[in-house]
Amino acid sequence: MKTRIDFALALSAGLLVSVWVFLSTKFPAIEIVGWVGLVSTAALFLTGGGIEGAKNSLLTGVVGIGGAALATKLIIEMGGGLAITVVALSVLAFLLVAVSPLPWMSATAVSFLGACCFIAAGVAPDENALFVIWSWLAGLALGLGVGALAARFASVSRRRDGSSVPAVAD
Repeated sequence: MKTRIDFALALSAGLLVSVWVFLSTKFPAIEIVGWVGLVSTAALFLTGGGIEGAKNSLLTGVVGIGGAALATKLIIEMGGGLAITVVALSVLAFLLVAVSPLPWMSATAVSFLGACCFIAAGVAPDENALFVIWSWLAGLALGLGVGALAARFASVSRRRDGSSVPAVAD
């Protein structure tokens, strides 16, 4: 049974990622960073998937993005340089871990993924942070779609009489 669900998840992920990459590349007007969305989709699955996983990934990811935007703004305003960057990012890392006992911030890895997405996107720490947050939100929607499609694919593998079609590994 598990193999069938894994196969369904893999198939739906492959299909939806192809659509995601096509849309983010072919239609720049929707203003999403494709890879940021894929990271947030992974974060959704890291937190267990579904609506609860989406809530957790949304909150922790956006806090990570916002924290990185503030750290970047601080680095720029203080003139940059290695020492300032090291201190600012170390404080950010400390804070992301320090808030992890809060129930809505318990997915510490997701907050770090959000922060890394902001920094790697190379955008300015002003209104462009919203661009990365939008990509993160769109990726969570993609992840929910992947999960729903996987459930649909897995259910199609059942016969009308309720018996299962043999799984790939059976």
